Amino acid sequence: MTQIQRSCSAILATALALSAPLSSQADEVLPDDAIVQGRLCVGSTCANGEPFAGLLSSGYAKFKGSTPALEFEDTSTSSPTTDWRLSAGFNGEDTFQLQDIDVGSIPLQISAGAPSNSLFLAPDGSLGMGTKFPFRDLHIRKLDTPGIRLDQIGQGEAPPQNWEVFANDVLLAFKDFTQNTIPLGIAAGAPDDVVFLTDTGLVGMGTDLPSTGLHVQKSDGTGAILIEETSAGTLGQMTLRNNGITFFRLEDTSIAAGDNTGRAWNFQNQAGTFRITTAPGGPGEIEMIMTPAGDMTIKGSLTTGGGTCGGGCDAVFSDDYELPTIAEHQAQMWAAGHLPNVGPTVENAPINVSDKLGRMLNELEHAHIYIGQLHEQLEAQDALYQQQIAALTARLDALDAQ
Repeated sequence: MTQIQRSCSAILATALALSAPLSSQADEVLPDDAIVQGRLCVGSTCANGEPFAGLLSSGYAKFKGSTPALEFEDTSTSSPTTDWRLSAGFNGEDTFQLQDIDVGSIPLQISAGAPSNSLFLAPDGSLGMGTKFPFRDLHIRKLDTPGIRLDQIGQGEAPPQNWEVFANDVLLAFKDFTQNTIPLGIAAGAPDDVVFLTDTGLVGMGTDLPSTGLHVQKSDGTGAILIEETSAGTLGQMTLRNNGITFFRLEDTSIAAGDNTGRAWNFQNQAGTFRITTAPGGPGEIEMIMTPAGDMTIKGSLTTGGGTCGGGCDAVFSDDYELPTIAEHQAQMWAAGHLPNVGPTVENAPINVSDKLGRMLNELEHAHIYIGQLHEQLEAQDALYQQQIAALTARLDALDAQ
């Protein structure tokens, strides 16, 4: 008998022994390599004429039983010495498992009915889930809303917390599954650089070259910021804080740059005063300044716009207006304790400057007319005095001539 025949006989005997009922028969030990050129069935239920499914005609090993398994036992004397087991149907579960025998854990488990390419490792090391053509290091492909679930099971006083990251044809979302909220979402079709964070910590919105801490850039007429609070109450919705001069700028780039062109205006807090300035700015270039005491200084003229006297002014120059006499006007003033159309001035109380100024101008118009009337009266009296003096002079001359 040749060596091959002896080996095949030994393998056949071993397979028959494994498939036969357990007995006190001694195990057979092969002192040389065992080569099977056909197919091999291992298990207590293997039988003569065992059917082999599949297309393989050789190099086929089948482990048959209620919980078929293949164990890898490490007999080395130095670490590591972990033993492993590949099994199916462990603990009555319809799964295929890789078990760490020493620890008793199952680090890898595949459920029956899992779809093709549930887990695919490409030649370049890329991992596909649902695809055997991963385009990235990890590529998840699914018919409807692929996602990742992150569970913190909680221990001690820490409560459990669940997060999900998922995507579909509507948006990419970061969901707090515990609270059932979506604190961050990105709509499908969002343009480039909706949010861009540089390596220096600058944030760009609409630009990947932000020049400040937060830089918003648009070119479609939507470059604006809205801060909205829908609940009732008082709220300071914008605070600018700095250890020194603080300001915000309004700049119209359609105006040519240059000093005193009005291209840019600054609203600033400088040394506790509120200032409005334009370039070049500086202590000597203050268009408007207001102190904490309420004193205001402006560089140019003050023009009030569209103010009225609240119905208290007289239409002095209208055709049907009847101007009170000086005596009547004086009587009204003394009776009211103030100029009739100006109204009282309350001490240490705010004043409507436009209204008060309009009333004062109305009284100046009255005063101008009264001055004209007085001037006419004085001219008439002067003419009368001149006539009387001339008459008296003529009489004196006549007397002297006698």
